Amino acid sequence: MSVLASPPRRFPWAVYWVLFALIFILGNLPVITTVVSAAVANAYQCNISETLLNPCVIGGRDWGSDLQFGGMSLLYIFLTWPVAFVLFVVWLIVLLVHRANFKRRNAVL
Repeated sequence: MSVLASPPRRFPWAVYWVLFALIFILGNLPVITTVVSAAVANAYQCNISETLLNPCVIGGRDWGSDLQFGGMSLLYIFLTWPVAFVLFVVWLIVLLVHRANFKRRNAVL
């Protein structure tokens, strides 16, 4: 009677790549928001200013304040980049520890 060996388990890279993508998106969300706001304002010939709230009527509704907030959200990068950096360091440490334990556990089997 032969016992078939089970194939070795694969390391769960997909989970780590998804988490890395979420950290990257979180860190760059203010940049994305600013670019989208500037593109929409430019498409409708509206102005975004730090000091003056300019009206921007799109589809019968004034989007000026929303576009101004989106345009100035780049300042939130001073919060999101440090948070994303800390999350990246934690992600990297967890990845390295998990990978080392995974290799050690599979080497024993």
